[in-house]
This record gives sequence, structure tokens and C-alpha cells, in this order.
Amino acid sequence: MIPYRGGIPRYGWRAEGNALTPVPTEQVVVAAIKARVAAGESYGSIARTLASPTRTGGPWYKTTIRRIAES
Repeated sequence: MIPYRGGIPRYGWRAEGNALTPVPTEQVVVAAIKARVAAGESYGSIARTLASPTRTGGPWYKTTIRRIAES
């Protein structure tokens, strides 16, 4: 577990008390995003073709993909 001090947890994590714990289904998506970026795919291309829904059910944006890839 990672210490948690408040705010909205990053994609792939959820707050449980004073700690962050991984969300397994989201961690799979995070790993896939990082692998695709490492393979040279653009953030925009990943955002357009990512089949997994966001937490809110909305579209993926390249800035979101970049933040996930750089975290």
C-alpha cells in the first residue's frame, strides 16, 4: 500500500483509509498503456483505440494517456 493524503487517486488506484491500494482491472489498462507508449505509439492513437472505459465512462484523452504513461 502507498500512503494517501487526500484528493482523487490516479487511475489504477483507490483510496482505502490513509492508503492507496491497486485496482486490478485498472492496473491491467495502465500496464497496457505504458507498453504501447514504450513501443512508440502516440498518446492520441492510444486514446482513440483504447477499448477499456474510463472511470466515468467517458472518452479517453491524449493528456490522460500521457499522465498515466508518465506516472
